[in-house]
Amino acid sequence: TKAEAKLTNKVIFKRIVIYSLPFILIEFVRSIYNTVDIFTVVKGLVSLGYDVSVAENVLSIVTTWGSKLNMIILAITFGITMSIIPNIVSSATLKNYKDVSLKINQALKIILFISLPMTLGLWFLSSSVWTVFYGYDALSVDIFSFFILQSIINSFFYILIDATNALDNPKVALGNLLGSFILKAILNVPMMHLFKFVGIEAYYATIFTTMLVQGLSIIYLLYKLKKIYQVSYRASIPTAIKIVLMNGIMILSLMIIRLFLGEFETTRLWSLLEIIIYASIGVIIYFVLALKNNIFTEVFGKDFINKILNKIRKVVKA
Repeated sequence: TKAEAKLTNKVIFKRIVIYSLPFILIEFVRSIYNTVDIFTVVKGLVSLGYDVSVAENVLSIVTTWGSKLNMIILAITFGITMSIIPNIVSSATLKNYKDVSLKINQALKIILFISLPMTLGLWFLSSSVWTVFYGYDALSVDIFSFFILQSIINSFFYILIDATNALDNPKVALGNLLGSFILKAILNVPMMHLFKFVGIEAYYATIFTTMLVQGLSIIYLLYKLKKIYQVSYRASIPTAIKIVLMNGIMILSLMIIRLFLGEFETTRLWSLLEIIIYASIGVIIYFVLALKNNIFTEVFGKDFINKILNKIRKVVKA
């Protein structure tokens, strides 16, 4: 347009910097989120009487080794974010808030549908998964089995932060992220003392604290999206309940099967075999339940399902 033709390189560069700065700041705060644990976990646990080697092992799990396994789930969240955020922004630009609400709800349902069974599956197979990657260690498995549950909270937290920022609310997104970071820094050590006081191992406290502050942030972000963009979550509640129940049935079924198959040896080969067996059974159970409850259509939409079915028909005919 004529107006755009008058824009100088200086103005364009300035706009690029202004638009990208919130994203850079958000990613920076995300990257330093674990520094709270780095500076507090070892010191806090040692002050409560834990051996230094135990404290350092806990720190390595929550900041490095366990986080690498959690990224299996979080990578899916980032993929969903990259694909759906531009569509949300497009609808918001046209002030089509009904479509914004629809797409945000769809993103949340997709995360719940995909990330929840993966999280519960890794929790169920935490001993085998840890053994395959790092070798068996009772303490590490114990911590990781709780730490992996954090990934589902992370998934919702990160996509809501990105969605809020993309909808031209960087102050809300960055303020929420900084708030949760500061709250984590304040509560980390006191929560360790509280856990020790009530008779729970203090090393669980740092994981619980992250889940707590991010959970509060999720509630706040959902509220802000509803207030600013009239996002309604009512239509997604029945689908969410179905997905949760499906996951409950899947995990309960796997637990029953484990009673008959018994415990596998804690070697890499046997652990890999256990993962293959239970993962295959779990996927089949979950897939059948999803088909029977029409979850695929509710989560992905009829258009998406029809595209997939058409591609399958073409492949079959070929």
